[in-house]
Amino acid sequence: MEVGQIAVAGGAVLGIGAICYYGLGMSNEPGAIDRVVVWPQYVKDRVRDTYAYFGASCVATAASAVAVFRSPLGHRFFALCSRHPIMSTVGILVGLVGTGQAMMSIPYSPGLGAKQMMWLVNCGMLGLAVAPIGALGGAIAVRAAWYTAGSTD
Repeated sequence: MEVGQIAVAGGAVLGIGAICYYGLGMSNEPGAIDRVVVWPQYVKDRVRDTYAYFGASCVATAASAVAVFRSPLGHRFFALCSRHPIMSTVGILVGLVGTGQAMMSIPYSPGLGAKQMMWLVNCGMLGLAVAPIGALGGAIAVRAAWYTAGSTD
């Protein structure tokens, strides 16, 4: 193991130990579990919905990126991006900001409505922005993921 990997592992162990020490009531102070025995139902519902939206966003973004990468129109898009890299980057950023702002301007209503449709459009735009990573090749994406996680090969 290298020094960086040992530092990341040590930091993780220290963080988990601190959570256990303070969160489970091993310290002299009351822990989080001691202060709140049962979460109200609306808190549980909000946490569940947040994780559901996050997971669905990841799936929708990945699905749209795969669809763009596999379609012939997507390869034409990649060729256009390689000919005009600055304009394509600006265009994608404008699309991301525009769909994000449009999504945030629509009021929330439970169920499947306009806000959820705009959210899916925004996920599709994110997939369009992420799709060129597949064109660079799998090895560079895996290496970037490892670097992001703080580990090296």
